[in-house]
Amino acid sequence: MFRNIQEVVGLLNQEYLQSFCVAEESRTRDLQEICRFLERVCEEWHTVFV
Repeated sequence: MFRNIQEVVGLLNQEYLQSFCVAEESRTRDLQEICRFLERVCEEWHTVFV
């Protein structure tokens, strides 16, 4: 599962020109940072999930 997370983070970095990384020892904190970023993007683009 960790490998899948890293792959998705790599795609996210390419799409949004970011440099996020997820390390095993800090993955919770790293993923929280990514979630906050995505929340800001959704707010800026007025994205609504249904």
